[in-house]
Amino acid sequence: MRHGKVQEAQALIAQYPQGRMPRFDPELYGKLGLAFETLGRNEEALPLLREAALHSRGTAETAMAAARILLEAKDEEAIRFLELAMDRDGDLIQEATWRAWQFFEQREDAEKAAYWHERLARVAA
Repeated sequence: MRHGKVQEAQALIAQYPQGRMPRFDPELYGKLGLAFETLGRNEEALPLLREAALHSRGTAETAMAAARILLEAKDEEAIRFLELAMDRDGDLIQEATWRAWQFFEQREDAEKAAYWHERLARVAA
């Protein structure tokens, strides 16, 4: 499965050689961002995912992908994208809340960690 995803990602990116990006379309930018993320090219993925996720037609998937990259970079902007993902897909509420709680736990920000832990407890109940 993973090999097929990598091949699909490479094929999509190959359509835009030397960084020539197509005209903005949130769906296409989202797909390209996810393709770059699949290949571990997060620096190229993040700007595309940000732009796609913030658009009114952006998806929960692109918001969650932007959040993953930002969480890995220990960037608090990730919380904005976790909240956006939750707003767009209720099935992501528990995962996104858990990720936010873990983020603040790792940062040793007790106040924000407690807030997200309380939210997580409400979601899990």
